[in-house]
Amino acid sequence: MMESSAITEQVNDQIIQLIIECIEEDKKLPTEQEMMARFQISRTALREILNEHAVNGIITSQQGSGRYAHFPDLGIQIKNTWLPFIKHKPSMLLDFFEVRKCLELSSLPVAMQNLRSDNLLQLRQHADAMLKCAKEGKSFEKHDRDFHCTLFSCTKNVLFTQLLTAFWDVCESAFTWPSNNDLMHVAQQHVDILEALACQDEKKATALLDEQFVESRNQIALALVKIK
Repeated sequence: MMESSAITEQVNDQIIQLIIECIEEDKKLPTEQEMMARFQISRTALREILNEHAVNGIITSQQGSGRYAHFPDLGIQIKNTWLPFIKHKPSMLLDFFEVRKCLELSSLPVAMQNLRSDNLLQLRQHADAMLKCAKEGKSFEKHDRDFHCTLFSCTKNVLFTQLLTAFWDVCESAFTWPSNNDLMHVAQQHVDILEALACQDEKKATALLDEQFVESRNQIALALVKIK
């Protein structure tokens, strides 16, 4: 028997609620048989709904284990859709950088409120790694990224984390930082930011982070001029 579109839509709403419950409770989705009985829907109609969510990355299957649910990843969509455009029009990277700046600066107070000692220890490790690389004349993009991602993971905001990851991915894929970048200066900036975070000095941490963004944006702008 074919389900009507209204019934299918109703079941889809119920499945989305189930997906949210499974994510929050960190458990896998019920079996197809269990969902068919629960939602009173045919296997064909159920699979159509599940496959649609699988295409969007919300549901993944593990052989011999079952199906698992994930929140939608807006970051992947942003990267996949915008990166080709930025590669053809590099100046758009400045727009992305401005959005990332706004996101981080506006979220810094929340991140600081949730900072724990283990977070500060992780930030210290990333900052030390940057200093070590700088002294050796080596770039440290990964440690720089890890520093920011560790800090803003404290917001506990899934959507923000996805967006921040997307902006980092886009910047890394579309822009190569100049080799003459003052590595020691950048590394020390992160050390200073960390010290302000440890002292819960929001004003100073915000000013230092903003200063870093201004300098980074200028570097991107100069590089884009040379590209032209």
